[in-house]
Amino acid sequence: EDVDAVIREVLQQYGEDPEVSAAAAEAAASAAAGGSTSAAQDKPLLAVERRNLNADAEMKRMFGAEAVQEDRVQGRAPGLRGRGGAAAGGPRARRCVLATPRDTWPPLVRAGVGMDQVSALPHGNVLFRFTHSAQYRQVQLHFLQAVRSFNPDNLYAILRGHPYHIDTLLQLSEVFQMNGDTQTAADFVERALYCFENAFHPLFNVATGTGRLDYKEYENRAFFLALFRHIRNVAARGCWATALEFCKLLLGLSPDDDPLGTALLLDYHALRAGQHAYLLRYCRELEAAKQLSWLPNFAFSAAFAEYSLSLIEAAPPPSSSSSPASSTAAADHMAAANSRLQLALVRFPEFLNLLAEHCNATLNPRVAQHPHFRVPLRTSLNPSQQSLRLLVSLYIHRTVSIWKPAHILAWLQENAEAVLDGLEADDNFLNAQTAASRRRTHFGGLPLNITRHVVISDFQAVTSLLPADVSLREVHTHDPMPPPGRTLYDDLEAATPSGREYTGNALTALFESLLPAFEPGMELEGQPFDLGRLRRLIFGEQRPQDAAAAAAA
Repeated sequence: EDVDAVIREVLQQYGEDPEVSAAAAEAAASAAAGGSTSAAQDKPLLAVERRNLNADAEMKRMFGAEAVQEDRVQGRAPGLRGRGGAAAGGPRARRCVLATPRDTWPPLVRAGVGMDQVSALPHGNVLFRFTHSAQYRQVQLHFLQAVRSFNPDNLYAILRGHPYHIDTLLQLSEVFQMNGDTQTAADFVERALYCFENAFHPLFNVATGTGRLDYKEYENRAFFLALFRHIRNVAARGCWATALEFCKLLLGLSPDDDPLGTALLLDYHALRAGQHAYLLRYCRELEAAKQLSWLPNFAFSAAFAEYSLSLIEAAPPPSSSSSPASSTAAADHMAAANSRLQLALVRFPEFLNLLAEHCNATLNPRVAQHPHFRVPLRTSLNPSQQSLRLLVSLYIHRTVSIWKPAHILAWLQENAEAVLDGLEADDNFLNAQTAASRRRTHFGGLPLNITRHVVISDFQAVTSLLPADVSLREVHTHDPMPPPGRTLYDDLEAATPSGREYTGNALTALFESLLPAFEPGMELEGQPFDLGRLRRLIFGEQRPQDAAAAAAA
């Protein structure tokens, strides 16, 4: 019994349901006999498969180990490689799942980030909170000053002294991203995730989907942001299964609030990962609570998932022959796909012409010019309709690659014509009148989490659709569109003397990392401290006036 208990504990730690694992053979036999038992259907929607969090493993499956090796040895930021990582004489790296430590990384020793358990929540969930040590808070204040300097060299200075300062890693990652060095940008995000994972509370388990974090807590926000950017990075490498798994992890941290609008990512990554059944299950189980069919991304993606399943059922593997069951399943999925797509086109008609414009596709004149599918001028839209236009445009910009193939556009146009046929026979076809009324009132102003999602997704054409009051707001990359209310760092900055500004000098950063009590203005050997005097003491440098006097002599 003790051995069984240990096995169950290990399985749960790695995201496996022990009862499902024990019943695997029975499930397989049931499936072979025509049963419908599925372990995947028994798992919580946001449970994470730890083995699918490794982008390198997914790359190896797709392209082989050599491709991954070549990908990893290419450029890193000069001057920022570590000296003695896990494979270079540093401490032995713990086994991590969010990011694999690289030989080029510095050893991680007392980064100053921790995690506390805050409280138990309903349904077996637990609330946690990241914490910062006193020294880390001082470095964070220097970071905030460095950000206001608009000088990346000041960020480099902090990173040299504190190679695992998370906000600096994420900020410099965006600098590299904007300069086209996507590999170093991704490396810095992974280093931040590695630091976070080493700070996890022993009871915080990414696999179960029960650990919660409150985005209102300033110390938690960087973890959300790091995961969001990591999803972008692994998706850019074509690692769609990894991206989907990280979407589940990110959404599971705060599923009710969804502070970064991760639900607007999940459907697309599920489609690209081929997880059509999972997406349909997600829509089905959350429809009553969240009305996902009234979000353009889920409405159209669910139709796309049904269509994809119909094609899969209609084209069985070459080793097997088509059966009446597969033909029936293909027909059922196609009927469901058409039904879902027509309902989506009734509720969100502007999608059709906006997509065609984005794809440079030519539609049937009857469809393209029909009043139902007309795209009104943005200036004529009320706030609800403007919010909806933004959501539709965001979905199109993100998913255009899967909608632009000729056979997909043909299927889309066929269903658009079916919608027009239905409207001509009944002007309330699929409750079209209710849909039109709801478009004018349902979407209201943009929630803060959707605004934040648009800002960090950085689709320029979509960002331009944000309301003017949002577009004019100052946006900080390290904390985009923060929740209302003050934070600890607001109070600390207010208490910081105005004359104390971080110089951004690497030597200052190093000295502060060695002496946490160091402050500019402190006394050194009974005399007022200044950086020039420190240099002279350490390196024997001369003051300019002394050097001039020596030269004159």
